[in-house]
Amino acid sequence: AVIILHAFQRLGFAPPRLGFVKYVKLIVLDILNFFIASLSVYNPRWLMVLILVFVLNFVLTVVVSFPPISYLLTAYLVLYGLVVFHNAFRLWFSRFVFLSTDQGIIESSKTAWKVSRGRFWELFLGMLVLSIACFLVYLVLSTVIGLAVGAVAGVALAAVLNALLQASPLYAILGMVPGLGAIVASMLVSLLVFVVLSSLLTIMTLAGATKMYLQVFTEAREFGSLPDNDT
Repeated sequence: AVIILHAFQRLGFAPPRLGFVKYVKLIVLDILNFFIASLSVYNPRWLMVLILVFVLNFVLTVVVSFPPISYLLTAYLVLYGLVVFHNAFRLWFSRFVFLSTDQGIIESSKTAWKVSRGRFWELFLGMLVLSIACFLVYLVLSTVIGLAVGAVAGVALAAVLNALLQASPLYAILGMVPGLGAIVASMLVSLLVFVVLSSLLTIMTLAGATKMYLQVFTEAREFGSLPDNDT
């Protein structure tokens, strides 16, 4: 949430202040969206078909003893999983609505669903390209920094670890492992690079998603002008 708010500010947008109450409401919004997406509340026809398939599976399997119908249920469960993903992805942008406006929990969820109507593939492909680009940047930086830091600090750190190891009462056991100090040093350097660059990857991805939100979602800046229902 803090990263998204900072991204809004960097893009010249002035979001409302994030207090403790609003942060708790944001958590509630995420929980609510989970159930809305899972039950397909805003797209109920899929849930109705799922219930119908369950009933049909029960009748034909238990009552009529027609086992092949279970394949139909399995196929539809896979399809319904894709529907849930579609719902969850569209509702994910409700976080941006909630953080950038004074709308409540329900209103933010409904707004994200309405303004993303007909734009799923635009948003999905945009996020996919953004994620791949950020990951490639992460991959290049992790390789370069890992090699550089490993070459400079790895040797010194390995020497320090070897000295500590020799002073340890466990040296008789651990000293049998050749190059243990260098191995531990390499692991520590890799972990440090991973933690730092993973945070950078998260920041880049959320910043790009925030910019996408401002470009796509704020075409209708007055949310009251959005359509009342989604089909």
